Amino acid sequence: MPPEYKLRPGSPADFDFYKFLHHDLFKDHISAIWGWDEAQQDKIAAEEFAESGIIIIQADGRDVGVLQVEEKAQQIHISQLWISREFQGRGIGSAVTIELLKSAEIKGFSVRLHVLKTNHGAKRFYERFGFVPDGESSHGGGFYMRKDFVS
Repeated sequence: MPPEYKLRPGSPADFDFYKFLHHDLFKDHISAIWGWDEAQQDKIAAEEFAESGIIIIQADGRDVGVLQVEEKAQQIHISQLWISREFQGRGIGSAVTIELLKSAEIKGFSVRLHVLKTNHGAKRFYERFGFVPDGESSHGGGFYMRKDFVS
């Protein structure tokens, strides 16, 4: 049975949670690739958060993750699908991914996302759902992955 979770629109009050996840989940990866600059990462987190469409994932009555997706040109782009370490391994990320893939399949869209090159866990996670490599990112820190449902 898939885990129960809820999605709710993000609000300015969610920025501290967003920034915490950004730092907690990505500090080691970013440090290994480019080096960690706290002020720069705070700025990046603020810019990403200011973009539209931040969704907060909740489970057990708590905020446990962040989702941001964008649909355009027969593609769903997953900008963020972050689950806090405390709630990883409980199937929440998988359940959200399955719902996104069902939506893409119904619409005949492809799904695309970016993975940092040091984030082997994320790569394996998405490979389990049939995602394949789709080229390196222009900034050299990672690569894209995609799954096609385009008719």
